[in-house]
Amino acid sequence: MESDVKLGQQGRIAIDILTVMAQIGQPVEPDVLFLAPRVQRRLRLESASTLASRRAQFKAVMEWLVLRELVITLAPFPDSSACRMPRYGLHATLLSELRERSGVPLSEAVLSTAFNMSLYTAQPTDGPLPETFLHDELGQLIDWLIGLHKDEPYDANFAMDGSDARIRPDAIAALRGALATIRGYYSTTTLLAIDGKDRTIGPERDGALTEHAERLERLLAAFRECTAALAREKSDRAGPFYPDEIVWLYNEIGVVKLAQGSLYEARFAFDEADRFNVDYVEFGDRTHNWRRITLNQIVIDIERAKLETAEKRIGQIEAGLGAAKLERIKALIAVKGAIPLATDQSVSHEEILAVGLATGYRGICAHVLGETIDALEYYDYALDILRRLDERRAYATFLRHRAALLRETDASPQADSALDLAVSAAESARQLDLVHQSRIQRAKRALAMRDIDAWARASLQLHHALVYADTTDMYRVRVEARANLATASMITGDYEVALEHASDALTVATRYGLSLRKISLRILIGRILMCRGDPQSGRALIASGSAAASRVGYRQAMSRAQSALTDQPGRR
Repeated sequence: MESDVKLGQQGRIAIDILTVMAQIGQPVEPDVLFLAPRVQRRLRLESASTLASRRAQFKAVMEWLVLRELVITLAPFPDSSACRMPRYGLHATLLSELRERSGVPLSEAVLSTAFNMSLYTAQPTDGPLPETFLHDELGQLIDWLIGLHKDEPYDANFAMDGSDARIRPDAIAALRGALATIRGYYSTTTLLAIDGKDRTIGPERDGALTEHAERLERLLAAFRECTAALAREKSDRAGPFYPDEIVWLYNEIGVVKLAQGSLYEARFAFDEADRFNVDYVEFGDRTHNWRRITLNQIVIDIERAKLETAEKRIGQIEAGLGAAKLERIKALIAVKGAIPLATDQSVSHEEILAVGLATGYRGICAHVLGETIDALEYYDYALDILRRLDERRAYATFLRHRAALLRETDASPQADSALDLAVSAAESARQLDLVHQSRIQRAKRALAMRDIDAWARASLQLHHALVYADTTDMYRVRVEARANLATASMITGDYEVALEHASDALTVATRYGLSLRKISLRILIGRILMCRGDPQSGRALIASGSAAASRVGYRQAMSRAQSALTDQPGRR
């Protein structure tokens, strides 16, 4: 065949087409494949410069791939309103091989993100990070797919379904391709493995999580524009996304914003996810989607000092599982070793995980309220569940909270070893937000030692955390690093620098809704002002922080405020 001869000369076109199909990861329309940046670059290199010659070469290569059964043709259903163009897909084995070659093989993290809504506290951590060239190429592909409905010139001659130029026949397909690429390659935990010094982040670029959130928001905006265009023209074509995919998008934005510490934006995204889920997906049933959204909302409630609301949501999670299922879960947990899910098919990993997370969140609430014994019991029970489920991010999270509780109540070696274990757990999970938060906590311990070498190590850790926070847009880590740098400067008598660090931390905490940290920072700034020679302003600010702590039951902050008001200026 003539196309065989051409393919022998231009086989790189076939490889690039297959690569783009693997990147998108689901059956895709020919319009989208033809216009994809990677395919267009290759066609321009291998074919004549005219559009007609590129189109002819593309069709010849696609025919050869179909003939050799490397690509599968999927015809649309006759009465389908969602898809009117034929689509091309890859066999699962070829898809897996192409993913392996790209350096981003299919993994639990990838599959979890593709089929589940993300949890902030518990996500698979085995997802590989795309290399620099692929990271940027995937970003370019996603951006192009999102913008195709308005950025690329429309070619009516290539349209496969005879639609006119008012509604691009490839726009809906491109948006679906963008969503598939995002779900197939990126998870929040993968992006949290990027360090501030990582080569994928240039000084002129936003952090990886910020870029990811912006793409998700652009995808939603494009969905709204496309849906509005279909409504204006009274088209009977279905929109690009199903309702459960809209829920996934809002939840994913919420998880990214929550990971960064931007609680106002995270709260809005989760509320929208919950609204879409109730109206169009689960219709008020408290099942999988609702449970995951609610578990994410609990974290926001706690960090925004809404402890009663958090406790209420935790109760709803447990009530949604039901008393009988909770008893079966308790029985399974009571068995030592790996939790034997196979012995009770009525209980899933997801449901046991929900119990573990809910128990851990109860521990944090009790911790904030000063209920030390209860908090420790909740932490220990949750950690036992999460360790045996191999939920590494969640395990590292609650281990750090438990270590903080022990440090506040006991200066024994048990507390120190618990903190070192928390740092090691965070490092093994490759979750750099948790790594730096745990190291900040260890640096805080070193500041209390009054040892010059320990101080030097602590200062270095705090500055590394601050660099990471600034280059990756991690506001929570920035607040914690600045607060501890302020404490260190106050202890050494450098009150101007201490005030600068604390003021920056308070500004960020206020802007992004980190209410518990905002209370603590008011008290810290008050102490700095008192040491600086302004006891009236300092006492007023401490009293303000104490009142805010009293309103939400933040006993630890109330105790610090009382201590600061009774201490002499200059004392820690």
